[in-house]
Amino acid sequence: MSVIALLQDWYKFNCNGDWEHQYGVKINTVANPGWSVLIDLADTALEDFTYFFESVKSDDDWVHIKTENNVFIAGGDPTKLEIIAASFLYDFLRPKLKESTFTYEMYAPIVSLNIWRPVNARMIDVGEFQIVEIPKSEWRTLKAFHLDDFQKVDKEMCLKGEIEYQVGDVVRGELVTFYDYPSLVIVDKR
Repeated sequence: MSVIALLQDWYKFNCNGDWEHQYGVKINTVANPGWSVLIDLADTALEDFTYFFESVKSDDDWVHIKTENNVFIAGGDPTKLEIIAASFLYDFLRPKLKESTFTYEMYAPIVSLNIWRPVNARMIDVGEFQIVEIPKSEWRTLKAFHLDDFQKVDKEMCLKGEIEYQVGDVVRGELVTFYDYPSLVIVDKR
């Protein structure tokens, strides 16, 4: 998978209906000439981690990368955009995910129903998560693609419904839109 595709996926997996309204990824050109890249880390698995890399060989061959105030800040000459993205993914993201305790709310399908319940999972790679907790099911936390799906099922059946996943499972996630806003769902076990 290309570094751009991985960066897109990382962004996508952090979109939850709230995060993307306040945070995101900004890629701009600068007059040096070169690139400026800002990636917000707040409310992600990379929150509060630090990173620094710098390489200046000449006025035409340079890159500066650091984290500051929960932002990955990078700049580089016109040939460094892919290097900046690769540095974010391979030198910063993947090593820090091993240390991160940040959890994402994901939704697992209730067996035999078109209703989904929340689980908490830790990102272990872009698109891969490990389930760390399955909270007690509550009616207000359940999701469906259409509101009328709730009218087709018994409330108690939903609350007692089983999922086919357990704590410790490594799963693949995908971003979908339920009736209200985007949410991460489990699509299968790894």
